[in-house]
Amino acid sequence: MAVFNAGNRQHRQHFYGDSTDTKPTNAYIGDLFYELDTGKTSVFDGVNWQEYKQPAFYVEPTS
Repeated sequence: MAVFNAGNRQHRQHFYGDSTDTKPTNAYIGDLFYELDTGKTSVFDGVNWQEYKQPAFYVEPTS
């Protein structure tokens, strides 16, 4: 599968592809790459793609 860039604004790009695809090297810091076959997300740190984990949301328990 080819890498697909769904971003339409500079500095806020979202790439989609498989884990075996070569990730873009011309990305901006903070760009995201979604692996369609594994469900993992990576964020570009300016040099490398790092695994990105969504922050957990706190939900107030109801009584």
